[in-house]
Amino acid sequence: HEEAHSLRLARAIVRDRRGVRCERRGNGRIQRRGVGDLRQPFALDDLRDRPTRPKMDREHIARATLVATTSRTGPDGDSESLLLVNLEAGASGRPVVSTQHGGIPEYVKDDHSGLLVPEGDAEALAAGIIRVLRDRALAERLAAGGVEQANTWDVNACAARMDDLSDELLARPRK
Repeated sequence: HEEAHSLRLARAIVRDRRGVRCERRGNGRIQRRGVGDLRQPFALDDLRDRPTRPKMDREHIARATLVATTSRTGPDGDSESLLLVNLEAGASGRPVVSTQHGGIPEYVKDDHSGLLVPEGDAEALAAGIIRVLRDRALAERLAAGGVEQANTWDVNACAARMDDLSDELLARPRK
């Protein structure tokens, strides 16, 4: 049950790191029916469920200590491809903790630009988030790696690589 997963994760982080505020962002809503005591010890400001708007997301990423994203394969086998927010977080110099799922490892290189955990493992995700929050040197290293990783996706860098590849292929003798 996705809502209970989100609340358990946030509660584990808040228990470990007092003063941390978790925001769950996206197009879905946390359904509070059936999760009762999982909301404890949250006050309204401790866990927020917000819709996604691109400008707001960029502003929140810029203020975030870290960005954590999750993705899982749907019941019909559908999976997300890349989660662009991971690349945006890296470009903004924010460490990322995400799931080893779909195309996410294209944007998040484990232990270089972020930490990747198994899909559906809330405890591993919470542990990764707590690890980054506790270890400033790790957070700074991942943030720097995120900027480096994001720069590889810069349109000018990609175009230059395509030009180089074209030149190389055109220079090869024809068979």
